Amino acid sequence: MFGQVDGTGNPTGPDFDDTVWTEDGGTTLVVRRIRMNLDTWDQLTRSEQERAVGRKLSTGAPLTGTAEHDELDLEARDAGGRLVIAQNAHARLSHHSENDGRRIFRKGLNYVHDTGATRESGLLFLSHQADISGQFLPLLARLDAADALNEWTTTIGSAVFAVPPGFQPGTWLGQTLLG
Repeated sequence: MFGQVDGTGNPTGPDFDDTVWTEDGGTTLVVRRIRMNLDTWDQLTRSEQERAVGRKLSTGAPLTGTAEHDELDLEARDAGGRLVIAQNAHARLSHHSENDGRRIFRKGLNYVHDTGATRESGLLFLSHQADISGQFLPLLARLDAADALNEWTTTIGSAVFAVPPGFQPGTWLGQTLLG
């Protein structure tokens, strides 16, 4: 809804496995419903929007790169000495290098809830991680404290799920978790 490419910084390969799966092969899922204030967001210039996100809206590339999956250069400064990716930019605050290596695997789904009398737009945020308290909550605390996007977003619902691993013949679903 804000015009940005979503989930670009997700881990891949071995980082994905280490991020998402518990020792027994399950995972945890956080689901958040985030209302977005599109009216005030749309009043910003594209440059202001990109500075809040820390990425180019057209491609998802970091403001310090040219392609979506380029690594963020969090030390880069412009000609005036100002950080190219602002201290409170979402991409900086959520980056694993700024969070003691903590990662999550995230996906977002846009939604519009239109009752005829009111209209609400936003994001259904899905986050998979092996350990909610060790990965998701510290990252969330950092974002809650300083994320530039907080001005245009409000979380209006959350849920947490334990997703058990699959099972083999002779065992039952969730046996390693509950058994």
